[in-house]
Amino acid sequence: MIKKSLALLLCIGMILGLGFCEKNVTYQTTYLDLFDTVTTFSAVFPSQQSFDEAAKKVHQQLKYYHQLFDIYHTYDGMSNLKTINDNAGIKPVKVDRTLMDLLIFSKEVYKQTDGKVNIAMGSVLSVWHSYRDEGTRIPEASLLESAAQYTKIDNLIIDTAAGTVYITEKRTALDVGSVAKGYACKLIMEYAKRLGVQSGIVNLGGNVGVIGEKKKNQPYRIGIEDPDQTKDYLFTLGVKDTSVVTSGDYQRFYTVDGVRYCHIIDPSTLYPARYYKSVSVVCSDSALADALSTYLFITDYETGKKMIENQKNCEAVWVLGEGNYRYSSGFEKMILQ
Repeated sequence: MIKKSLALLLCIGMILGLGFCEKNVTYQTTYLDLFDTVTTFSAVFPSQQSFDEAAKKVHQQLKYYHQLFDIYHTYDGMSNLKTINDNAGIKPVKVDRTLMDLLIFSKEVYKQTDGKVNIAMGSVLSVWHSYRDEGTRIPEASLLESAAQYTKIDNLIIDTAAGTVYITEKRTALDVGSVAKGYACKLIMEYAKRLGVQSGIVNLGGNVGVIGEKKKNQPYRIGIEDPDQTKDYLFTLGVKDTSVVTSGDYQRFYTVDGVRYCHIIDPSTLYPARYYKSVSVVCSDSALADALSTYLFITDYETGKKMIENQKNCEAVWVLGEGNYRYSSGFEKMILQ
């Protein structure tokens, strides 16, 4: 996954307040050691003690996903994404079913998005990562084109029977930055529900998962951030049992000769996409919302709108900047007046 600064707290503003359901209260905690971002977990519980017990378990589970999906570090007793990348062209790696399922989902997303969301783009993304860290220049097209030779998703072989994953080309590398947080958010929402959470929010640095409703017949209020920062939020949405994910150019970027280069790379050009300031997706499936927000950000509006209108329980808003935006057919009804 692409490393992120802790200073970049949210792609989506979250408007919580305190919620009461009979004697239950909304409690909140923050984790600073997950997915290179700030993560918050809030939920309705009858006491601080009962919330703290659940929050500890949620943190432990999220930490497991963080380590499993990490492409930069290895961990004792675990085969993670870095292990798979390190063994590219060498041997298959036996992996946890959770990691295998993420990779299977990612290959499905590749097909669904005509190859635009591609976790095998690691060789290209690592070039941009290095240049972004340096911050003074952009990579030559020839360097990117050379790296792009090794981004074929078919180089990723998943053997569900053997429980192994193998990258056939040693220069191919996986980077799940376009799906990992959304996938982890989906899993942790399911886990929290098994812990008894009926009302709450998980926010993985802007990948927001909403469980239930704030009160009976009262939705949670989630704010869509203004990329131009002329106001706190462009919209405040009323939602329940869903997720809200944003991809944008205004938080992770660098500037060269007055031109902004964000972290979201269009595989068709090998350069950052420039269609929009941000795209936010509201979808019952957080993993799909994460993938779709990336796809829509690097796709022209007409093609993207056709895609989102064909998705069940998914809506989107495309923010063009300077107060201009467009949204899908069902988005407006979620906007609170």
